[in-house]
Amino acid sequence: MSVTAPTIGFFETPGRSLREILLDGYLVPAGRWLAGPPASAYLLPQAAGSNWECALAIEYLLDLRGELANERDLAHLIPRKTSQTARWMIEQRLHESNATVSWESVTWDTAVCIRALLRTILELPEQFSAAERAQFAAVSAAGVRWLIQRFRNWDTEVMYPYGPADIAQILETLIYVRKAAPGVIAEIDLAVTDDAKAPWHGANVIDEIAAYLLAAEDDLAAASADATREPEAVAFWADCFQSGEVIDCLASYLSDCTRNETRAQCQAHIVAGIRYFERQQVDGKWGSHADTCRALYGYLRATHAMPAAHQEHHVVMKALRWMCDEKQTFRDGSFMHTPFVTVFYVAALWEVYVHWPPATMPVGAAYDVALWSAPVRATEERGLRLGLQIETERLGHDVEAIERRLYTLRERVAGAVAIVVVIVLGSLTGAALDVFETSASTKDSSTLVEYVAIVLVVALAAGGFVARVARR
Repeated sequence: MSVTAPTIGFFETPGRSLREILLDGYLVPAGRWLAGPPASAYLLPQAAGSNWECALAIEYLLDLRGELANERDLAHLIPRKTSQTARWMIEQRLHESNATVSWESVTWDTAVCIRALLRTILELPEQFSAAERAQFAAVSAAGVRWLIQRFRNWDTEVMYPYGPADIAQILETLIYVRKAAPGVIAEIDLAVTDDAKAPWHGANVIDEIAAYLLAAEDDLAAASADATREPEAVAFWADCFQSGEVIDCLASYLSDCTRNETRAQCQAHIVAGIRYFERQQVDGKWGSHADTCRALYGYLRATHAMPAAHQEHHVVMKALRWMCDEKQTFRDGSFMHTPFVTVFYVAALWEVYVHWPPATMPVGAAYDVALWSAPVRATEERGLRLGLQIETERLGHDVEAIERRLYTLRERVAGAVAIVVVIVLGSLTGAALDVFETSASTKDSSTLVEYVAIVLVVALAAGGFVARVARR
């Protein structure tokens, strides 16, 4: 009996690159759907009253805007609509105290709203007055302060029902604010108030949150196909949605991490999370629609941030094939006619568009790359190899640190030896010239003082000279 395989849109034009097909057939239509009817003043998710859906839609449309050379009407529509929806979002904030605000008193929602508002005024400044830009910055700062307070009271006040994804979004937002809008929040607000909580001396709240996420992972063991092998250790945070968000945020944190030991731990956890997704994908999915979209999003961002981890192309292709199936990706551009899933769907597709190298190939070639990589690369050896690469990198950093310390020590020892040698020679020369007697009794105190001063100056100069020579 023959079986006819289902077809999806991007297989219908095999000569075009996958990026072109994704942009024209999926990303632009989804952008039009999220933007809503041209006659309306706001984005479609605003009609449902959802702040976080509006925030994710704004972030996506701001990304898409740079790729709309052939879609000028949508390119002109996006600034007007996103700015109006951003103004609406500002009005939806809740005043938690005189100095803090939130959206719905939910950490996840507040974190994504802050990023969307800041991106809007930074990337579309012409849409706002100076007073509005100042208001957005002030509200964002108040939101950041609330997020920091919530994290610091997480185990005593927040707890259920929030989880790792909420903390990961706090981390993502703090990293974004610190890099893109450093004037929004003062460094004093990022400092760790309780030194006992700091993961190391000089750490701030960003480091503290990352350390919390590293400690919050659930260690799992993925069974090996070979019964003689030990199960492979993989990492997991609560569910696939949250795990995708955590490895994405930890990958963003890598460039901020200043300690080699913590960086190595972070890399190891990210790789273990990547391996979880590679081992647990079933029929292109990781659970529900939203979970699958967020898992693919996190997988692509993490593997892009850690090139040494590489990407399992067949994993990406399977997920993409499932997400773009015509039975759930509809002609209006939406994913199942709901903004709740569509905002996660477009975020994942965008990562494929910008961070998956085979997307630059004709779709048939991309399919071949994914197909032929599948039986070779999805092995337990890959997990072992990635673990060894991280361990090698960590050891390399340790060796460099030891070499720097030895280098500094060599300079100091050489300088100290030179000083001692000059002082000893000066003493012997002084005794030979009868400047002072070996019993330390002096014949002429002023002559002795002058001589000792000369010896010390010469000794220090010699020590500095020898240290500079040793440095070379």
